[in-house]
Amino acid sequence: MDETNARCSDILKMMFNLKDVDLETYKHVITIGEVRADELANKVGKDRTTVYRSLERLVKSGLCEKKKMTLKNGGNYYLYVYREPTAVKKMLQQCVEEWYYSMKNTLNELERHLTELDF
Repeated sequence: MDETNARCSDILKMMFNLKDVDLETYKHVITIGEVRADELANKVGKDRTTVYRSLERLVKSGLCEKKKMTLKNGGNYYLYVYREPTAVKKMLQQCVEEWYYSMKNTLNELERHLTELDF
């Protein structure tokens, strides 16, 4: 893995509170396209519940979407689809801007807070 990929992975993990397994799952979803949790688990050789939890974290983070599908004879299943890289980039930019704004406000208040500390 080159340095740029490592930094991108680190940013995704940090900003979206993801694990290595989630990024691995995300890469597989990008490669496959729309996929069910059990199909992905079989393809990557992991337990279905592990893959399902990872997919749910990806949905919660906004990196994937979960589409409810209805079977002809009744019943439902879910397909997981990745978000386009441009949408992910936009989400990350917004997260960074919000973090920067928050840190800037904290720094603006720093002097007042330091003088209020009782040493």
